[in-house]
Amino acid sequence: MRIWRENGYHFFGSYCSKCQKTYFPKREYCLQCGENGLEKIKIHNPGKLISFSVVRNAPAGFEGQAPYVVGIVELAPKIRVSAQIINVDLKKLKIGQKLISVFRRISVADEESVISYGLKFQPAFQRKKGSK
Repeated sequence: MRIWRENGYHFFGSYCSKCQKTYFPKREYCLQCGENGLEKIKIHNPGKLISFSVVRNAPAGFEGQAPYVVGIVELAPKIRVSAQIINVDLKKLKIGQKLISVFRRISVADEESVISYGLKFQPAFQRKKGSK
């Protein structure tokens, strides 16, 4: 599995200056116009929750995590990502909510297997007024 993060926990994508197409994860060439040598761009937090679904009947290997949330998160510029939403109260989750990307464990096949990591999202915590 290729990891799309560099320099700590910053995520990067690609931008094609020829046709203005944006990609995440990072690509070497544009799928739309075939341009090579795309510009590397930093994917910024927070993102905005566009849609979500609560998975109650999980597929094989994920039964122990149910119920869990999978959502579509819009990140600037013009990137939408489908990922699990974690550390959230299901009753408080709302369309338009700000979410930040985090790098977390996705799965472990068994005790002797490689652990798979990937992108998940969690609510962007805001400071209360007057707190430092």
